[in-house]
Amino acid sequence: MINTRFSPITAILVSVALVLASAALAAPKDDRVREVEQTVRHFTESPFAIHGYRPSLEKQDDLQIFLDTGAHATRTGLTRYSTEPEEGTFDWIRPDKSISANEEIGTTTLPWLVSSSPWAQTERLRDLNKQAADRGSPSGSYQNLELPPDLDSYRRWVTTVVERYDGDGVDDMPGLKEGIHAWQIENEWTWRWSGTPEELLELHRVASEAVRAADPAAKIVLGGLTGIEGAALADGYLDDGSIIVGGKPVTAEIVREHPAAKEIFARINIIFDRGADYFDVVSLHKYGSYDHIPACVAWLEDKMAANGYSRPIIGTEIGGPFIASQEAYTDQTHRDAVVKYHVVSLACGIQQIYWSALFGGGTWGPSYTNTNFVYPKGNIRPAYYTYQLLVKKLAGIKSAVRIPVENWDPETRIYKFERESGPIYIAWSERINGRHLTVPIEGKTVRQTDVRANETSLPVHKGRLVLDLTASPVFIEPVD
Repeated sequence: MINTRFSPITAILVSVALVLASAALAAPKDDRVREVEQTVRHFTESPFAIHGYRPSLEKQDDLQIFLDTGAHATRTGLTRYSTEPEEGTFDWIRPDKSISANEEIGTTTLPWLVSSSPWAQTERLRDLNKQAADRGSPSGSYQNLELPPDLDSYRRWVTTVVERYDGDGVDDMPGLKEGIHAWQIENEWTWRWSGTPEELLELHRVASEAVRAADPAAKIVLGGLTGIEGAALADGYLDDGSIIVGGKPVTAEIVREHPAAKEIFARINIIFDRGADYFDVVSLHKYGSYDHIPACVAWLEDKMAANGYSRPIIGTEIGGPFIASQEAYTDQTHRDAVVKYHVVSLACGIQQIYWSALFGGGTWGPSYTNTNFVYPKGNIRPAYYTYQLLVKKLAGIKSAVRIPVENWDPETRIYKFERESGPIYIAWSERINGRHLTVPIEGKTVRQTDVRANETSLPVHKGRLVLDLTASPVFIEPVD
């Protein structure tokens, strides 16, 4: 179990190194990780979404900032303690406002259902959450999670919530139009769970049955897996030392031998090995190094395949640059991170990316506020406009793939995206002095656009384009 003396941030850092540690899969996996990006991934809808924003028609300025991003979905928590303050007594004011606003502007809502509530907890969990609150936890009321003591009451709550927002005309929210047809069960239970693995599996069974009782067609999202890098490292998908925690390199042996690893892995293992019937979509959370994303996806795909099934993967919290001090933040690294995290995720087949976040606060510390587009409140950062540019450039996305460069130079990345309007390439190089190279490309001329939206026309000679790449990504579009 998570040591309750840890702060939330410490718990997350431990999870990064531990949460999915396993020795069951073969290692090493360099070729498999490369295959993840070199496989052409297909898309049928826009992947752009925002984490942690509740639209409100009463806050028109904030709403306009959101609308101007071009994102098509938002993700937010729907808690039992706020919707059912007392057993059998419901308060729909806050979620109704948010969901109504999303429907009014044509945006999809992905809620995650939070079971914990002061009146629907064991005495032990109340004590754990009080300790979390006393330590200054940003979400002390549901920092720790366990199986609700009254499963019939919990099942009724889930079914009631889903029934209100499923749009089938039965007990719906007044004025509901399309409704909600995807629900995430809990969030980051990888490190928050305080019960046994078997109890975690039981929670997912009961929750999935309750969701489907109200809306048989609903998609159930496996909620917010953190620390996938730990699994990738332990199983040979990442090299020793590729993860740094507390300024020290982490090895696969350290991950496997950590005293908390067995308990944390048991939670993950039981869900993936025995809980496939209880979810339709896998969601991961990814901060930190964007270049770990292919290994994380490879591990998840292989873990499911080893159990005989496959599920789509989305990123319900993805953000960067994940820098630990405000002094290290720069507008340029933020702009670049917006493009890199999205591009690499898409090339790995992550179908939706909920950027964390639009509006920032200091609750979780500077590493998280560094990823926000509007911070402090009212101050729109330049990365916001880079996000707009990215959404525009990848409008009508149909597929994504990474194009290898000369014996797979790990520091130079070129990606090809097919769109309804034609192909576009996005490229950069992390080499200290950049990268000068010639690549094959269609057309006679291309338009190169940087993350600040500055455009340059470049000639193509006999089907070859000369590029001078730096660490800042560029968009390359054939124009004739």
